[in-house]
Amino acid sequence: MKDLSKITNNCARIIMVFFIAVIGLNFLIYRNNKLVSIREKREYKKIPTLTYENLTGGKFAKEFEEYLIDNFFIRDFSIDLTKSIKSALSINTYELEDSLIFLGDSKNFFDLEDTEDNTSTDILDKINSVYKNQNAIPDEFASKTKYINLNLFAPDEVTEQNVGKDVNSFSLQGSYVLYKGVPYFAGYASKSNYSKTANSINKYVQFSKNQKVAVMPVPTKSAFIEDKKLIETLGDQKEFIKSFLDMIDDSIIKINCYDELYSHKDEYIYYISDHHWTALGAYYGYREYCKMMGLIPHDLSYFKEKLLTDNFVGTVYESTGDIRTKDFKDVAYAYFPATKSKMKTLTVGDKILKFDSTIVNYEKGYAAFINGDAKLVVIDTEAKTDKTLYVVKESFANGIIPYLTEHYRRIVVFDPRYSYSFDWCMEMLGEKIEKYDDVLILCNFYSTNYTNWPAQIERALGIVNKE
Repeated sequence: MKDLSKITNNCARIIMVFFIAVIGLNFLIYRNNKLVSIREKREYKKIPTLTYENLTGGKFAKEFEEYLIDNFFIRDFSIDLTKSIKSALSINTYELEDSLIFLGDSKNFFDLEDTEDNTSTDILDKINSVYKNQNAIPDEFASKTKYINLNLFAPDEVTEQNVGKDVNSFSLQGSYVLYKGVPYFAGYASKSNYSKTANSINKYVQFSKNQKVAVMPVPTKSAFIEDKKLIETLGDQKEFIKSFLDMIDDSIIKINCYDELYSHKDEYIYYISDHHWTALGAYYGYREYCKMMGLIPHDLSYFKEKLLTDNFVGTVYESTGDIRTKDFKDVAYAYFPATKSKMKTLTVGDKILKFDSTIVNYEKGYAAFINGDAKLVVIDTEAKTDKTLYVVKESFANGIIPYLTEHYRRIVVFDPRYSYSFDWCMEMLGEKIEKYDDVLILCNFYSTNYTNWPAQIERALGIVNKE
């Protein structure tokens, strides 16, 4: 028995030494240089400060454990491997916020294993033809994609997401659905949720006596699916947006770009591999903004068209890790304004970057617009005007801002998702929101449903410190 005990103890020591060696090797050869997880939409944990209080109170151990998890060298590989296994088995779980849902014409999900029938290996050429022919979804996509069986959407199976009385519909929160060869984001809409966002925006009215304040909820591409049953299942964004804007105070300018985008739905106005609108889609949003704000928009030909990248892999694969979306790619174009501008950004990692344009790092695709998301962006232009604009936004605003440099001398952009210190950001500018001529609150419609968005709106507008 003593020998057995010795062997057990030795094995335990070997395992412990091996584990410590792996941890040590991890930090010797690997550093997670990424500051933000795009997939999880949060900052990675930083190594905690070692203080007596943190050490004795247990805070250091907890935060260091979180730091280890975020910086483990096979972390992303493990996550992707898990997703790939689920993809191969066609496991579809509604409770996963980032699950990609492939629904076929049979309840047997294994029918979808043949990827040749569900994705195009030559999709880049297809996208190029999409753009040039102004045809958003080539017919060949439809023939290679299994049709969605709406019978698989059973409201009683997702009761926690059924918003019935609110909007007479339900949605698959945080999921993607493949329809005619294109992945569509299937967001979540609840009247009780977006009414809180409307109320938060309305609070600013009392502080905006001499300003034009505008609200612009942008529909996602699933709003334009030509299938009434599917729209009924996913939710009718046209009705959602109307309902949301009806709640906004009449002193606020309500910008509904749904009809403008719908009139161009057969054009390449949304990416396929990404959930954002393209530069062309953002242009039509810009046109509607100008109309409602009393500005004269430029024709598209006024802007200089330029190919940013023909190999853009957007957020669908990055956010889901689903191997079946890895081959989805887009071409990303931009329309450069004629007016020159200087841009300064305060990154999520608190670095200040300076640029001579609002469209930079072309290989990033959509993230080329204002260099992607940042805590704070300050743009000074050579526009022949003294007008200024303050923007509260999430990422859908990035694509429209370069167009607006034609109409404002200064644009300040605040993203409350990444900046938790509004006062600090505004102190850096030495300014108050009330000094800006115009205020724009822009996000994709589904962001208005996020439970933390109302508080973020109030922080971004400085309401918290004024009440």
